[in-house]
Amino acid sequence: MQEQADNIPGLWIHQESAIISAESHDIWSFTPEFLLSNKIVSEEWDCTRATRDQNTVDIQFGPVNWRMTENNLWITSFPDCPLEEEVEAGLNSLIPVMARSFLVSVPYLPSRRFWYFWQISVVTDSPLQWMLDNFSPQGWPSEFEVAGLGTDLTLFKDDQVIQINIRNQSRRRNQVSLDSISFDCYASCGSDLIADDMIEEPERRSTWLQTVEQILDFLLKGGNVH
Repeated sequence: MQEQADNIPGLWIHQESAIISAESHDIWSFTPEFLLSNKIVSEEWDCTRATRDQNTVDIQFGPVNWRMTENNLWITSFPDCPLEEEVEAGLNSLIPVMARSFLVSVPYLPSRRFWYFWQISVVTDSPLQWMLDNFSPQGWPSEFEVAGLGTDLTLFKDDQVIQINIRNQSRRRNQVSLDSISFDCYASCGSDLIADDMIEEPERRSTWLQTVEQILDFLLKGGNVH
């Protein structure tokens, strides 16, 4: 890949989210005051957005976005940095800290599932060709012009479930748009959980992220993924 010659860092993380699924979230009690009074967010952060309608609450507190519907809470940050920096951060990264603090504050949450989500990319001078070589090796008849290609993978390792959507898509790094292969990665234990077990799930972040990194490294080194 041209990226390696230019010494651009390889895997780059754009977004990290914890997704807390529940039988029913209390969206009417979910407010900036709730996050502050339960010491979930830092008192030093400013609330720059708080909107709601009947189905969704959206709160921006400092560098973290909170989006709650009746069934899902997305806790999101946008690191915009090399993936290895987030791997090294481990549980000190913002999102696992926020997720665990929220779960501790709602001990009777009728829980279902906990996921992590990462949006990751790698820069290459021909992302579409990489997709075609790896996921459409027979090519296409000359009368067709392929504008884009995407594919989904689901992999299991021990009790981990990793789902990855792969596509050629431009991504921004440090405000610069670059031709890239984009990976949307979900990780979970793959089963419904009770509230007590949910509280421990954020601590699996390092294991899950390392597994995702392992999978992406394999794909990019030209493994037999057909």
